[in-house]
Amino acid sequence: MGSGIRNGVLLALSVLWVAACGGESPLEAESASPAPVAPTAVSTRPQGVGSTNKVLILSSTVTSGINSVEAVAARSLGYTVDVVSSAAWAAKSSADFAGYRAIILGDATCSSSLSLINAAVSSRGTWGPVVDGNVLVMGTDPVFHGKDLVTRNAVRFAAAQEGKTGAYINLSCYYHDSAPGTPVRVLEPFGAFTVTGVGCYDDAHIVATHDALSGLTDGLLSNWVCSVHEAFDSYPEANFTPLVIARDPVYGARLPGSKDFADGSRGVPYILARGAVPVRCGDGVLQYPEECDTGASNGVPGTACSSVCRLHWCGDGTVDPGEQCDTGAANGTGACSASCRSVAVSRAPVAKCRELTLTADSTSCSATGSIDDGSYDPDGDLVGCTQSPSVFGQGETTTTLRCRDATGLESTCTAKVTVVDITAPSISCPENVLAECVDGGAEVDPGVASGADTCGPVTHSSSPGAGRFPVGSTTVTHTVADAYSNTATCTSRVTVADTQAPEVAVVGYDSMTVECGKPYVDPGAAAFDGCYGDLSHTVTVSGSVNIRVAGTYTLTYTAKDAAGNVGTATRTVTVVPGASGTCEDRHGGWILTGSMALPRMLHTATLLDDGRVLVAGGFNTTSELYDSVTKTWSATGNTLGAHRGHTATKLQDGRVLIAGGGVCPITSTTAELYVPALGKWKPAGALNTQRYHHTAVLLPNGKVLVAGGRTGEFDSGTLASAELYDPATNTWS
Repeated sequence: MGSGIRNGVLLALSVLWVAACGGESPLEAESASPAPVAPTAVSTRPQGVGSTNKVLILSSTVTSGINSVEAVAARSLGYTVDVVSSAAWAAKSSADFAGYRAIILGDATCSSSLSLINAAVSSRGTWGPVVDGNVLVMGTDPVFHGKDLVTRNAVRFAAAQEGKTGAYINLSCYYHDSAPGTPVRVLEPFGAFTVTGVGCYDDAHIVATHDALSGLTDGLLSNWVCSVHEAFDSYPEANFTPLVIARDPVYGARLPGSKDFADGSRGVPYILARGAVPVRCGDGVLQYPEECDTGASNGVPGTACSSVCRLHWCGDGTVDPGEQCDTGAANGTGACSASCRSVAVSRAPVAKCRELTLTADSTSCSATGSIDDGSYDPDGDLVGCTQSPSVFGQGETTTTLRCRDATGLESTCTAKVTVVDITAPSISCPENVLAECVDGGAEVDPGVASGADTCGPVTHSSSPGAGRFPVGSTTVTHTVADAYSNTATCTSRVTVADTQAPEVAVVGYDSMTVECGKPYVDPGAAAFDGCYGDLSHTVTVSGSVNIRVAGTYTLTYTAKDAAGNVGTATRTVTVVPGASGTCEDRHGGWILTGSMALPRMLHTATLLDDGRVLVAGGFNTTSELYDSVTKTWSATGNTLGAHRGHTATKLQDGRVLIAGGGVCPITSTTAELYVPALGKWKPAGALNTQRYHHTAVLLPNGKVLVAGGRTGEFDSGTLASAELYDPATNTWS
């Protein structure tokens, strides 16, 4: 079969036919001759992003949305379809668009309102550069005319290349009434395109082929009453080829802008394709209007001849007129798009992380913080960074920071976040403990403090803990600690006290009898204290037995422990006449006893607590003690001054106060205290008034009241005044 026949068969089986309809709606004009699309802050296809099995449709360009002819066609070809609003379209990034197998602006049933594609026009700098697959641009309205097979072929052609993103852009009737040379802004990402509103052409002819096009003929694309609405005046001829033309009349003048084609046909292109091959291009034979034909090498990046048999094409590696860039095989992957338009290479954001050590909140035992250590985007289009998780429990957590830019590129980093607990637990101390002393101490459990911590369990300790405590007050320190060694302390007291008096028991009988004149040997008494043990050595005896005089005598045995508790026991001793009847007969008379060392007059005699008698004063400064048991006198300390006509009063603590009196004929205001334990005298202040032959009495509160008397021995006047002596302050008032 000759090459001409072969091409004719292929033409009949696999080309796309497009018919046009009548365009009665007025055209909304675009601004004249807009500048080419400038590089934007998006790249070509983002690195590592391949298209999926999805097709994207702008809802304003189709009828019935998800049930539109375009959507139904895409689903029938096995694709998932997203039909989105203008707002959703505008919100998408270049990475979002690059994820689609095909981007579709459908036929708005011959609408002339360019506002329907505003979202696509406004965002053309975002979606256009990522289109690196087949592109089909149609200047007619197959949906309006019910030519669903045409739409199906357009969708299949656009989505034919796996891993790439193609486009099907239908101009519907937007430019039906446009003047020649009207630019098409939505196509600017692919180069400069201008159109003319042609009214209505009706004779269509296919002039290029592609394996994805099937089942269409010239007849199917013709005779729609208005098969063509817009014809292309100019376009990037080295990369786009006319797929279908409106054929010149057989007779008469050629159509405006008519071109010659390799199969001998003439006409104006109204359907363009990037990716289709013109008829006879590729057979290796140069023929008009081809500029070159290298056969199988056509369209190989970096070579001179394009896939549409044109020189100076986008992909030859040379920046040709009309191109903004050309990197050959690298087109579509860097700063140069598949349409040789310059775009900014979008670089992924730089996620920077830092490790954190945070303090746990005292109420939730968690913390919040950012591991972001100055993440940025080298293109300045960082949308934001998200962190997961953002709330951290105590311990160590590996956290991921994900940063995304406006093109959809992302980067991540991870860091460890450590949450530590530095808050001390709460603590409440046990009550103080009071224990009775037994054998010098007490076995006591001071208890443990109660404590709690938001972040977990706590441990308790007490120092000293349960055990034996000595007499007195001991401070116990209670500690509560959490898992992070935070501690809280409080104190309580353990007091071991001796509140019980010693037990005193007489040795022998508590009632004894002795004959007059026979010696009485006191058996003594024993004392035991629950705290201090045997206190027998501390027992003192008060009272005496006169073996010369018959009668009953009481002896009192006293023991006092270190805490001041006093225990007593008594014994009665009865002295009875013996057989000889040798007892002294008192009969109320006097019995001679030992004599004082010195004669005395106007002196005083005071019974001390131990049974002895203190004699002081009387024309001298000496003092003597009388022992009633031995009936003898002994000297004791001298008074500080001479006293006669004075008073002597025993105080509650056993000391003796002498006050007033003096040396004839002088009366003094002096006062002195006798301390039995020392056998000495010490000053006791001075009375406010000289007194002689006055009186003194011990009051219940321990003070001494002195009243009356005379100011001198030979003074006939008497005193009505009185004074008080306070032993606590050693003063008179």
